[in-house]
Amino acid sequence: MTATAAGTRRRSARLSRDRLVEAARSLLVAGGTDAIVIREVARTVGVVPSALYKHVDGRDDLLTLLIAVLYDELTEAVVAARDTVRAGHHRARLMAATAGMRTWARAHPAEFDLLFGFPLQGYAAPSDGPTTEASRRFGAAFLAVFGAALADGRLRVRDESSLPGDIAHQLREVSAGPFEGLSPGELYPIVVGFQRMLGLVMIEVTGQLRWALADPEPLTDEQLDRLADELLTPGP
Repeated sequence: MTATAAGTRRRSARLSRDRLVEAARSLLVAGGTDAIVIREVARTVGVVPSALYKHVDGRDDLLTLLIAVLYDELTEAVVAARDTVRAGHHRARLMAATAGMRTWARAHPAEFDLLFGFPLQGYAAPSDGPTTEASRRFGAAFLAVFGAALADGRLRVRDESSLPGDIAHQLREVSAGPFEGLSPGELYPIVVGFQRMLGLVMIEVTGQLRWALADPEPLTDEQLDRLADELLTPGP
């Protein structure tokens, strides 16, 4: 056995899913999602491509692991920021949770885009797999804030009859699982809040306002502040 072959075998023995996810993430940051291919992951960790299949089933499996890891890392950032504010201060906790997500997104724009940007062509997350579970944990970090505000009468609930189109019908269909017991009118501000919060952060992180603002941060601050006022009644 040559020294090169022996070295490759030793590196292969030290492989793990965590190491492969780390390599895939480095490729994502350097070259985007197209850079995440089995051949390049193998080159990054210094083994032959076939060695990876002892740990992952292929690129899709590796992407699934990476997305789940990123969701959990983002969730940790959101929860840590949220929990710096004591319970009952619903507006401050919502703003803190949003700030936690925004700070992570600005520090990791490629990873944030993988989670919330355009769907990856040719990739489909496994139903009820690791990515689904991880995304639910992320959503639960915000749902806890909205749920507490609702319980204290601070969430601006919509009259179901005022909801446009078939929105009420659609929201009624998802009122199960973590949303069990919520009426369409109660669920509506949660959906709107998440939609607009995520959109504002995504636009800032991806630089979509460079045509107008060299520094979009103050505008995002203002818009998130106004959004909190629209979602919650006055109070801390």
